[in-house]
Amino acid sequence: MLASVVVDAEGNSLEGTAMVPGEAVTAVVVPVGADPPSGRELIDFCRERLAGFETPKRVIFADSLPETVGGKVLKYKLRQQYR
Repeated sequence: MLASVVVDAEGNSLEGTAMVPGEAVTAVVVPVGADPPSGRELIDFCRERLAGFETPKRVIFADSLPETVGGKVLKYKLRQQYR
């Protein structure tokens, strides 16, 4: 399971993707803004809005996401990088 997400909560914009390395759903997030939320805040935010099996169990903060020329996230590269 791998889905791209953009979160804008309380003025904080985030770009990221959620992936399942092994069995645990993991969110890879690129924080944008002066005061980005913590990993725990992101998990709590997702837990309120998503089913339990869709909620990230771990959050990884990254400087950027690998993208194609068209702007799509190269999810296979994330899987390789964060295994």
